[in-house]
Amino acid sequence: MTRSQWQALTYLAQNEGINQSELAELLDVEPITLCRIVDKLQVRGLIERHPNPSDRRVWILRLTPAARPKLMQARKLGEVTRGEALTGVSEHDVFRLMETLLVLKSNLTDACESSVARQKRASHG
Repeated sequence: MTRSQWQALTYLAQNEGINQSELAELLDVEPITLCRIVDKLQVRGLIERHPNPSDRRVWILRLTPAARPKLMQARKLGEVTRGEALTGVSEHDVFRLMETLLVLKSNLTDACESSVARQKRASHG
């Protein structure tokens, strides 16, 4: 499985029953990109699409029972990888690293949003 497929499964596990557009937004990918990922996961028997009773254009996504062992496998691999990466790093330093990464992410998100807002103002000005 690709990293994108793992990520889609993980986010869906945390947000079971959301629609494809909402999942695409959470993953910060275009809806057509997510559609391809979901297609592949559905073929593998890991995701099911269910029609939304109030809007037939919208698909509700649910994990299949076969997805649960895959998610457990991904979590175990993640724990091993984190353990390897953080060997010799103190708990305090790990905490500071996470704080710093969150600040960097916030800064970049704000910068992107500001850039988009400036572009919109410029195109409407």
